[in-house]
This record gives sequence, structure tokens and C-alpha cells, in this order.
Amino acid sequence: MKVHLAYPEHSKFNSWEKAFLPILKEELHSQQEGSKYTFEPDPEEAEIIVLLESNTFKTHRHIENLKRETILNKFPDKVFTINYEDKPAGFLPGLYTGLNQKSYNPIRHKSWPALFIPNENVYTIEEKIIKSVAPQYLFSFRGALSHRIRKRIQSKYISKNKNHKIIITEKWYNHNQAEKKEYVNDILKSKFVLCPCGLQPYSHRIPEVMALGRVPVIIADDWIPFANIEWDKCSVLIQEKDADDIERKLREVEGNSTELGLMARYYWNKYFSKSNRIAEALDLILQIKDERTPEYNEGIYRKQWESRKFYKLNGWAIEQRIYRKLLKSAENILSGIIK
Repeated sequence: MKVHLAYPEHSKFNSWEKAFLPILKEELHSQQEGSKYTFEPDPEEAEIIVLLESNTFKTHRHIENLKRETILNKFPDKVFTINYEDKPAGFLPGLYTGLNQKSYNPIRHKSWPALFIPNENVYTIEEKIIKSVAPQYLFSFRGALSHRIRKRIQSKYISKNKNHKIIITEKWYNHNQAEKKEYVNDILKSKFVLCPCGLQPYSHRIPEVMALGRVPVIIADDWIPFANIEWDKCSVLIQEKDADDIERKLREVEGNSTELGLMARYYWNKYFSKSNRIAEALDLILQIKDERTPEYNEGIYRKQWESRKFYKLNGWAIEQRIYRKLLKSAENILSGIIK
């Protein structure tokens, strides 16, 4: 199957994102012998076109950018996206890390982790190292307080308790090598690693923890599980309302932590490792394409972009924007009074 990979023409990209496309092209090229997918430089000849979207925040104004996309206009029914925005609108069919339950449409969307995770050290840890480290913590968490659930976890569990380790950091994707290695070491020293929701339900910790053969503890009610994985065999899901009861719940399954961790590593190797990630992502995109009925028309969904329902779903309606501005003003006034 011929696949064309491209960036959207009218989107802003971070400098580090510009390296993603060449990497995926090379990974696709390296798999061409014996693989069902081949890179096709001409979108006209391709059977599937994949747009790698930026994680930059997009509003209703992005609709105009999409309307100007040449590829979208010429090949509306064979274009898909790989998207890892924090709060995506779900404009295009394809793979998403951060879609919430309300925006998720199983006819058009599949949940999948970001192909590129921030801590490259995860890819270099050998299997023998993972197996040689004996976990000393029941659970751990290292991250920023970007969600109320994380604040609850901090309030409940940050202490000198030797059963767990909680480290709060204010950094965002700018950690030095020493900090990245310490992050990996904390995971390896833990039976379970907390993966609470942050700016989006998805957390990079989920695939990172799986890669390191430990058990992700997913605390995100709005998270949509990645396809093809038996999550009860490789993770622990805890509802947000039970965030104060994490330790007791993990004690109940502590005896299974080694088996769960091995299965987590197995699934990561199968779906998310560098040697497999692009082919597996394309398999899932092809699944979206193959599940379409003969009556499917992508143009119908694109007409809905400017509907009031779509605007309200994404918080773009005029009354929603006015409310947010009033709320922000009230917060600023209250903050001034308190000072």
C-alpha cells in the first residue's frame, strides 16, 4: 500500500517537530522489504495520505487554514491525521492522543499514543537492565501540577513515606539529561507509576512506563484507551474520584505487578517501539478507512466544522468565550483584592 506522509501547509510547527517527518519516512523506508506499506512521494499516487499535525493549540480560526490545504481539497477521502494536541477538536479522521469522550467519533477517530515521546532514554534501556532492577517503591510520580487530580495526589501522598515517591516539577519538555535519567530510574524502581491526566487525559507516561516494563496506573476518566490492547492485563485503571485511595487499591494487586509489567513491555514492543510504531499506526489508520460504509462522505463532516454544535463542543461559541473572559476578569480582581 502506497502511503504519502506530509505536514499541513498552513499550520505553525515547533522547530523540534520538523524532524518528525524525515524520521518516519526513514522508518517506513527501512520496513519496505516485506512490509505492506511503501512511501509514495506523490500524493496523487498514494492510497493513504497522512498529515502530521503540530501540537500547537488550535481554535475555530484553524478552520480557515484547513480550507486552504491543497491535499485536503484534492483528496478529501484519503487524508488522515496523526495528532497529539492537548485539546484537539478532531477535525480530521485519524489517530489522536488527546481527544476527550465527547469529541471522539469511532467512525473517524482512534486513540493512539504520541509516536515521539519526550524522554529518548526510554528507547535505550536494555531488557536485561529492566529485569535486573528490583522495585523498591509501591508507586511513584514525577511531574507538574497541571490538573486538580495531580494536586490531590500531591496533597495526599507527598511525604517521607518510603512506600512511594512523589516529585513535583515545574518544567515542561525542557529537562536536562540528568533529570531524564532520574525520571527513568524512578520508574524502574517502582512497581506502579501514576499516570494522572494533565492538560489532556493522555499522558506520555503511559507508553514510557510500558516501555520500561512497569505498570501504568491511569487516573483519567476522560481517557480513551489505545486500541488493540487488553488493558486489564498490563495496567491499573483508577477513577478520579478514588485518587485518595490509590495506595490501598495498588496493595490489592501488588502481587501481580511483575506479570502486569511484563505484559506492558510486551505491548509496547509490539505496537510502540521504533521498529514497529509507524507500521502499527498505519494499520490503525487503514482500519478506519476499511470500516467506512459505501455511503461515507468526509465532506459531510467538514461541513459540520462551522456548525453551532461543533463550536459549542469545543468551547468556541460566543457565550462560552464571553463567560471565560468574565471569569478571568473576576479572578484578576479577586487576586488584586487579596494582595
